[in-house]
Amino acid sequence: MYGTEKKVRFLSRTYLWGQKLYQPLRFVLVEYEKTQAILVCTDLSMRAEDIITAYAHRFKIEAMFREMKQCFGGICYRFWSKAVPKLDRYCRKTAVDPLELVKDGQKRTKILKTLKAMEGYVLFSSIAMGITQMLCLKYEGKIQVSDFRYLRTPSQQAMSESSMMEYLRRNLFRFMDRGEELAITKIISSRQVPFETEEIDLLIS
Repeated sequence: MYGTEKKVRFLSRTYLWGQKLYQPLRFVLVEYEKTQAILVCTDLSMRAEDIITAYAHRFKIEAMFREMKQCFGGICYRFWSKAVPKLDRYCRKTAVDPLELVKDGQKRTKILKTLKAMEGYVLFSSIAMGITQMLCLKYEGKIQVSDFRYLRTPSQQAMSESSMMEYLRRNLFRFMDRGEELAITKIISSRQVPFETEEIDLLIS
């Protein structure tokens, strides 16, 4: 659990749960060290050990979403369309889905384009995070994070995505300057004003 081994005691039982529409759920009562927890699973075929393992990975999944949101803005899209109807989170289960009430072809097309834009934005953010994670693993132990960033809790493991992002922010232009053959460097250089022809001298002696 979270990178360490734990001795766990558990008791697994299946009970009916819900009001009127009862559903069988697998309940796993877990006890380790001084912590007690009740885990619930809808998949009755899963073993109790597998349910515990899945919950043990939950924090890593939540941490992944946190990094994607804060470091890469993966959930911070601003795509919307007036064609999308207002959704009522408190509507009854028997109510018709507002999206199904949209019959106009142009509005339906705009809604689909909006959804594709959202999905594309999240997809590219996920790709960017994946590339950053690969850099973290590749340069593990080769970059001293404390030289450019304060760490409240230093870690001996691979550097985090946020640390790698900070490192790239500080050194990206230096890397681009060293790699003159890079396409992005050529594009930026072609649009820069030569230093000797600038009208305003920003250097302060």
